[in-house]
Amino acid sequence: MTASCFMMFTCFTILFFTLGTAVAQKRINVSYNRNVEIINLLAVQNTPNLLRDTLTNPWLMENSVLMRQSSRQFSPALQHPIFRTYQRLEDSLGTGTYLLGLYYSEVPHARRYANLPTVFTKAISPDHDSVMREIDNFFEQLNRFYKDINFDQFLADNAHVYREAKIEINRNLPESAFISTMERYYGVDKRSYNLIINPFFQSRWGMGWEVLTNKGLDIYNIASPFNKAVLARNGRIISPGFDNREEIRRLSVHEFGHSFVNPVADLPKYRVQIEQFNNLYAPIKGQEQYDNWHTQFCEYVVRAGEVRIALAMNDPTAAKATETRNTKWHYLSHFTNQLERYERNRAKYPTFEAFFPDLITSLDALNK
Repeated sequence: MTASCFMMFTCFTILFFTLGTAVAQKRINVSYNRNVEIINLLAVQNTPNLLRDTLTNPWLMENSVLMRQSSRQFSPALQHPIFRTYQRLEDSLGTGTYLLGLYYSEVPHARRYANLPTVFTKAISPDHDSVMREIDNFFEQLNRFYKDINFDQFLADNAHVYREAKIEINRNLPESAFISTMERYYGVDKRSYNLIINPFFQSRWGMGWEVLTNKGLDIYNIASPFNKAVLARNGRIISPGFDNREEIRRLSVHEFGHSFVNPVADLPKYRVQIEQFNNLYAPIKGQEQYDNWHTQFCEYVVRAGEVRIALAMNDPTAAKATETRNTKWHYLSHFTNQLERYERNRAKYPTFEAFFPDLITSLDALNK
C-alpha cells in the first residue's frame, strides 16, 4: 500500500544464546503512534466527501465503523484554528501529511528529532527554512490541540481497540526468519521494522516510509484494518479488523520490500536509466494508481521479490499465490527470472544495488 503523494519500526530484539554467543533476531514492532492518530483525526474531519461516501457506498459503510465513531465524537473540533494550518500541508502533501509525524516525538510533547527529506519541503515551497518553521509550528499546534480536545481520554477510552489490534497483528506476523531473509536477500541491514496501526480509518489503506536518524534507518508501515470491525450488540468492539494472516504477510513482504527497492531506484543515476524505457509503460486494469513506468518498475521488482523471498523461506504456496494475484502484471516473469540470475551470482552481486545496473539493462529484452 502506498500514499497518494509518495509511492514508496522501533524494533525489539530476542536474544538467542548459542555456545555462549548472543545473536540478535530482529522482529517487527507493532504499536500505535499518537502523532499518526491525531493527524488521522484531522484528515477525517477535513474530508467531508469521505464521510458522505460511507453513507452511499455499502463497502465503505461496513468498513469504516470506527472511523465514523471517532468522526462523530470530534466533529465540534472542526472549528479549531489548527485546521487552517493542516489544510495548507494537506494541499501540498496529500496523505503524505501522515508521514510528518514519524519525524517528531509524540504529542503532546512533539519535537522534531530527524531531518525531513527534501521530497516533503520542496512539495510545499522552495524556501526550505520557512517550510521547516511552518511544519514545526504545526506540531506545536498539535501539542495544544491534543490537550484542547482531551485526546488522552480518547486513547484511554479506546485502549481495548489498540490492545486487540496489536494482539491480532502479533499473532499473524510472518515467521521470525522473515526479516533476516529479506536483509540477506537484498544485502542491506535496517535498524528497525515498525508496523503502526491506524484503526480509526477505513479498511485496506496504508503507506510505507523510512526515516533516517543518526542511529540508523527505521522502516515504517502505517496500516488501517484489513477487515471490517466486529461489534457486540452494545456497540463495544470485539475485533477492530486486523486479524488477517494473509494480508499481514503480504503487507510485510510487499511494503518492507519497497524499503529495499525504492531507495535504489530513486537514485538520480538509475532513475534516468529506468525512464529510458518509458515505452514499456502500459496501464494495468484495476491498478491505475501506478501511472508511470518508474512506479511500475518498482512494483514489478517488489512483486518479483515477494515470489523469490517466499521460495527462499521454503514457502512455495505463498510464492504461487503471489504469482496468481499478479497475473495482470505481464512482465512479472521477466523480473522473477532476473532475480533468479541475481541469486545464482551473489559472489558477483553481493547486494541488490550491485545487480541493479544489469537489471535495468535486461529491459532491452522486453523491447524485442
